[in-house]
Amino acid sequence: MKLQQKPNTTFMDIIKRSSAEAVASFILIFFGVGTAIITSFNPVATAIAFGTAFAVAFYMFGGISGCHANPAISLAKLILRKIDVRHFVFYILAQIIGSLLGAIALFAIFRTVGQTPPVLGTSDLVFGIATWQSYLVTVVFETIVSALLVFVFLHTVPNETKQKSALIIGITIALVYLFPVGITGGGANPVRSLAPAIASAIFRHSYLPVIRVWVFVVAPLAGSAIGAMGHMIISKPTSISNNNTNTIPAKSKK
Repeated sequence: MKLQQKPNTTFMDIIKRSSAEAVASFILIFFGVGTAIITSFNPVATAIAFGTAFAVAFYMFGGISGCHANPAISLAKLILRKIDVRHFVFYILAQIIGSLLGAIALFAIFRTVGQTPPVLGTSDLVFGIATWQSYLVTVVFETIVSALLVFVFLHTVPNETKQKSALIIGITIALVYLFPVGITGGGANPVRSLAPAIASAIFRHSYLPVIRVWVFVVAPLAGSAIGAMGHMIISKPTSISNNNTNTIPAKSKK
């Protein structure tokens, strides 16, 4: 399987694409997490905000960087050899920087209006059960929704127009947030959880989200690998004889 990167890709090309990833990640965090904070994690509002934010970002930057805005998607692309290691590293750094800037911007805005929340829209473990069960359920949950998101992304982008891809993936993101928001705050994206956790630790001295954030990094990356493998299996061409599928046996003449 050959890389889809052009052989004459320059360093400036990588910077341009990485910049697009940073801005896309900023948009996702600023509007998605911002909505989660201001609505107290209302599932419908938060899911719509994340889905719409990604759809807008994809429409803007899909033709530049592919608009991953999610390390899980970038990892899946690397596994499938659709991006090289250089792009992967720069994309991850850009996504982290963009999402952190989005979280910092949210903190600045909420502090300015005197409504700074205790934590900045962080993801958290399932509550109300034993600690080990909480970790286990959260890992399983995040792995499943991340695998679904990655699979839809990989299957949609090469087969649809940019407009349709933005709509389909945006709806998928809304779907994978609609249910989880009320349970874990929504994840399926390492930087979505990492950036608010770091911002909360820096500006609010709330360290618990940082301690637990590894769950929301490891599980989506595991889901990424599952989604990539699922895409490989489904997309693998099969050889089926036309005689077995398209030919209707002729009636014998008497």
